[in-house]
Amino acid sequence: MTLHFKDLSSAESRQAWWKKETADCAHSYPIPNHNMPEARSHLQFKRRPRYAVDIGANVGTFSAYASPHFEQVYGFEALSQTYAAAAENLSPYSNVQVTHLAAAAESDINIRLYAHEDKKSGSSTCCTTNDAWELTEYEETKTISLADIYSRYNIDYIDYLKVDCEGSEYAFLMNKDLSKINFLAIELHPALLTPEQFQILQIYLDIYFQLKMMFGDDIYYYESRYALGAS
Repeated sequence: MTLHFKDLSSAESRQAWWKKETADCAHSYPIPNHNMPEARSHLQFKRRPRYAVDIGANVGTFSAYASPHFEQVYGFEALSQTYAAAAENLSPYSNVQVTHLAAAAESDINIRLYAHEDKKSGSSTCCTTNDAWELTEYEETKTISLADIYSRYNIDYIDYLKVDCEGSEYAFLMNKDLSKINFLAIELHPALLTPEQFQILQIYLDIYFQLKMMFGDDIYYYESRYALGAS
């Protein structure tokens, strides 16, 4: 079974979704030396930026937006329809690679993704917590862990990690080595986590990062506490 979404149902809706997502990326995921808010202009990469990783690539807007500022961008998208759109949208970008995998605690397992009742591609999740998700409609996909992103793609250090994976952020990041990430821009989803998970994940992130700013109530922008090469 493949999930289908109203924001990708026609050429017009796909164009409108791309335009909206592009604007959201520029606002919510600023890049040092590019469009960092003036009050945070002191935030700088610890080295010349090489690698950006896009968890929850959707139709590819963040990967496209990040492309000019990194040597290589790796995007990961769990849903079949959005992955296909991302692969098509990102084909002109020679330094962007998008892969049809979901972020998880472990690699190479099968998970089910469920559609939200709003039928928007950005709302689907494997973390169903209430009746807003259509549990009769789902698709299955394979997973990848943070450790395997480093090893499979020969990444020594992630200069910018963007995470928007509808509740899977807890499994993907919790109890993982986060010392080799310069900037983490993450959308946290308290409605898709238990209150305990939400609190514990924030405490865990504070071990590795300093919170520098927020966009709205749910996008957290962190900078590493670690010197480059430390662990």
